[in-house]
Amino acid sequence: SRGPDGSSPRAAAAKSGRTAGASEVGGDPAPPRWDDVWETMMPSILEYIGAAPARGGAPAAVQSWNLSRESVQMLNLCRQWILTLLCHCLSKRNRIDYGLVVPASMHVGDVAQAAPTATRQVMAVPFLGKDKPSPAAEFASPDVTIGLTFLAYQYDGLRSFNYYILASVLKEKFNKESGPPSSRE
Repeated sequence: SRGPDGSSPRAAAAKSGRTAGASEVGGDPAPPRWDDVWETMMPSILEYIGAAPARGGAPAAVQSWNLSRESVQMLNLCRQWILTLLCHCLSKRNRIDYGLVVPASMHVGDVAQAAPTATRQVMAVPFLGKDKPSPAAEFASPDVTIGLTFLAYQYDGLRSFNYYILASVLKEKFNKESGPPSSRE
């Protein structure tokens, strides 16, 4: 979020005399917010994410940023995704090595695919060949499953029953909220 004059939160805090990230009550410095860190240190962060793995833990630059434990974990997860998992996911071919199970790819006589499990209906699954999903296999790594599922939906788009599920969830959430309908989220 930007300040009233359009400046960054860090710049707005500096103009007002406050230290960005300082606690209002105790004055102890709190870990910086992720969006503040990203805005001010983006070139260094991108260099760290794209760099070859360093030996001996995080480099001195990352340690000097004074990030919270969760922020360092998020940064390392991004780095792992970029350097290993993304390359692996992009090397797979949609509808040949992986894909979404769609009614057209389910064979009538195949018991294993007559009623796919809930996860197989919405997540990417391994394929045996062109438009032939594996009867029961799933990917071993949840990170790879998420990446391939994202790519499969990017290539194939949402299916009609996905819209039905989304509408049902939103309607259920809306009905659980209290107050007049115009003031609900």
